[in-house]
Amino acid sequence: MRYPDRSSLLGVAFLACAVGLGVLVLASGGSGEPSGPAGSDTAASRAATVAPGRAGREPSRPDTDYDLASLLLSGVDPPFTPADRTRYPQGSLDVAAAARRESDPAAEREVLESRGFQRGHERTWSSPDGDVITAVLYQFGDQAGAASYLAHGVAMVVDQDAVEFAVPFAAAHGFTQTDGSATVHSIALVREAYFFLVALASDRAAMTPEHAKVIAAAQLARLPGRS
Repeated sequence: MRYPDRSSLLGVAFLACAVGLGVLVLASGGSGEPSGPAGSDTAASRAATVAPGRAGREPSRPDTDYDLASLLLSGVDPPFTPADRTRYPQGSLDVAAAARRESDPAAEREVLESRGFQRGHERTWSSPDGDVITAVLYQFGDQAGAASYLAHGVAMVVDQDAVEFAVPFAAAHGFTQTDGSATVHSIALVREAYFFLVALASDRAAMTPEHAKVIAAAQLARLPGRS
């Protein structure tokens, strides 16, 4: 999990050529429907200009047969809209597709398979100014595998001199990195056998760690009882 060159935060390469961070390599799927609220009375949400949309029906308890797309954050508020798929492919991921998104696909595939990776899903939104928000979900065979993947990615990012910021969620880490003019704020967390990553990138310093916390809270709101 390295942010700027796509081989990062927790083994997930994610960001956008619009901010000089590469192109996502994904398959299909992903809707732009709005998702659940992220605690509108919190300091983070009051400070944020990027806010999650209105809640839809919450998913039932996830299991190995559950549709990953319905567990992943499905939308964010304007000015963000679903990213152009010709520039930011998105949707379902098998282990080969996930591994190909790293600078060393063979090494990443070994990391994923050794932790019991089963499948993944990703969505990306962009603004007219070129800012990008990405949400990623990986499913592992059990919670230990997801937690090990998180720990592996955190160690990689720390080695890259990323700046960690405090987050109000259990089993979670937040980091800020820069790549040229681009600034990336990311939060990765684990719930049961699921690894989640939200990443916000801007080449004009338009977003902050507080915005990332709001988006992460919106993702957690889709998993009742797991915040």
